[in-house]
Amino acid sequence: MTAPLPNTPLDPALEYSMDHKKRGFFIIINQVKFESRTGQKERTGSDLDAAKLEETFKILGFNVLPFRNLKLADLRRLLAEYGQKDHSDNDCFGLAMMSHGEQDIIYCTDGSLKVDELTKPFRADNCASLIGKPKLFFFQACRGFTFDDGVEKTDADLPEDEDLEEERVQRLPIEADNFFFYSTPPGYFSWKNALYGSWFIQELCRVLDQWGTRHEFSQLMVSVQREVASNRHESLTDRAATSRKKQMPVSVSQLTKLLYFRPKLPPQLPRVAPSSES
Repeated sequence: MTAPLPNTPLDPALEYSMDHKKRGFFIIINQVKFESRTGQKERTGSDLDAAKLEETFKILGFNVLPFRNLKLADLRRLLAEYGQKDHSDNDCFGLAMMSHGEQDIIYCTDGSLKVDELTKPFRADNCASLIGKPKLFFFQACRGFTFDDGVEKTDADLPEDEDLEEERVQRLPIEADNFFFYSTPPGYFSWKNALYGSWFIQELCRVLDQWGTRHEFSQLMVSVQREVASNRHESLTDRAATSRKKQMPVSVSQLTKLLYFRPKLPPQLPRVAPSSES
C-alpha cells in the first residue's frame, strides 16, 4: 500500500505498480583497489559515493546490499544469485557499479567484463519474477579517454513529449522496463574527486534525497543530467590538458510506464473487537 501523491496520472495503468510488500534489492558494487596486472589505479573517493548511495536508496525503501572490491568470479556469482532470486514480492530492482571502465567494459579488481554481463541476469528472459517491473542500472565509470572541452553557450529546445497511448499486448520485449544511467557518454572520461566523490553519484543522490519520494523518476534523472552539466561542475587541475573540462551523463530508458517511489505506508494492524465484560 502506498501513500497518495497529488498530480499523478489519472489512469493508474500508466504507472508501475509499487504496491508489493517490499521495494526490492539495490546492489552497490564499489571497486576501489585493483591488481597491478589490470593497469588500473586506486579509485580514491569512491567510498564516499558508495556510502551516499546506500543512504539514499535506503530512504527510498530499498534493501541495499553494498559490496567492495569484488573479483570477476565473485561478481558473476553475485549476479547469478540475485538474478535467480524470487522477486515476486518486490516492486523493482536496482544496481550501481562504480569502477574504472572503457568502451563497453568495466573493471573488477582482477580483470574486466562487458557491461551487459551486469544486466543480462535480470532481463525478462532470465528473471521471470522481474517481468514488467522497473530495473535500474547506474554506472560511474569512464567509457573512454576523451575529455569534454565544453562550449561557451548553446541553446536548444527539447522536443515535446509524445502522448502516451495505451496498447494491449500479449508479449513483452525482453529488454523492456530497463533504465540505464551512465556517468558519461561512450568514449568519454568520467570525473571523480578524492575528497567529495564523483559529480554523477553525488548529484544523483542529492536530487533523489530532495525529490525522490515526490516526483516521477525519469523527470528527476533529467534534473541529474542538468546539474552535472551545470556551471557548478568543471574540472580544476594543474594541467591545461585536463582543466576546465565538463561532463554529460547519459540515460537510456526502456521504461514503459511512469515510476514513482512513494513512501510505503506501514502495514495496518488487524482490528480487534472490544471485549465485553460480564
